[in-house]
Amino acid sequence: PELLDYLAGQFIEQGWSTKTLVKEIVLSDAYRRQSRLTEEAMAVDPDNRLLWRMNRKRLEAECLLDAVLAASGELDLAVSGKTVPEGLSADYEFPQASRRRALYWPQFRNSRPELLVLFDGANPSLVSGRRNVSSVAPQALYLMNSPWIIDQARTTADRLLQEEAADAGRIDSAFRLVLGRDPTDDEATAVARYLTMDGELSSADRRECWTQVIQSLFASLDFRYLY
Repeated sequence: PELLDYLAGQFIEQGWSTKTLVKEIVLSDAYRRQSRLTEEAMAVDPDNRLLWRMNRKRLEAECLLDAVLAASGELDLAVSGKTVPEGLSADYEFPQASRRRALYWPQFRNSRPELLVLFDGANPSLVSGRRNVSSVAPQALYLMNSPWIIDQARTTADRLLQEEAADAGRIDSAFRLVLGRDPTDDEATAVARYLTMDGELSSADRRECWTQVIQSLFASLDFRYLY
């Protein structure tokens, strides 16, 4: 209650500025904490009532879409502009092929992007005050089998093969591009072992191996959740 009173007072003093209120919240010590667990803290406060760590949060559907495009290097960061092509007469089977941020994707009731549907994107036919957060099998199946995900993984693999000369550098870059962190020693060893398990690879086989590595990172919990 005291925190809410403080924030309400700040909101009024700052002229009812939502931007200022959000800035104060996201720059606070509690908001910027890591989610890493420690045995000592878990013994004292396992439920995190004292906010000694950040609770894990799953990325919203739009953020997942943007993150995939950002990793592949295809995300269009242009601001503003048209979202619906000229001459569109119906939204049925509209091809969702945009490379722009999901913020600018058209929301058609009859042709919603599969990723947004599966990962609890807001239904444009309903009023959604709070989104559902589900973890269901179709989400994993989509990340394993979607032609779009596979295509983006292949594009990311091509990017790594062009930008890095050695597999060690590619492994580090892959984790940074997709997960936003460096790989652990065990992760780097596992990927390196996978890349060399069949001996010397042709260019096509090496590309396919890296595509599978990237797709496995896209399908990981670390990609779908904020830690």
